[in-house]
Amino acid sequence: MNWSWIAQGVSDALVVVLIIRLLSLKLHRVYRLFCAFLAFDLISSLGAVFIESLPHLDYRVYWILVRAVSWILYLCVVYALLHAILLKLPGIYKTSKKILNIAFVAIVGLSLLTIRVDV
Repeated sequence: MNWSWIAQGVSDALVVVLIIRLLSLKLHRVYRLFCAFLAFDLISSLGAVFIESLPHLDYRVYWILVRAVSWILYLCVVYALLHAILLKLPGIYKTSKKILNIAFVAIVGLSLLTIRVDV
């Protein structure tokens, strides 16, 4: 067992503790997106352990699918935090949301320009 597996195990254990804490305090209703992000992170981490033991499955496909969902959840958490922090400042909230939308569209556009299909 190497250090990366130990670090991943500790990280997963802390995620489980945090999810249990959110559920016990009934904060999973308030922080739905954050709780979903944590649950998905835990499931994808455990899935990575199992997919390595299955030689007929390609880890790269699993990684790409997990990263795509993870990026969407990251973006949802950022929007939720932006909304929660700037709720009382509607002008700054609108401007920040526009900047975040423009940055997101630019990033997606640039990433699509760099895609190469390997045959």
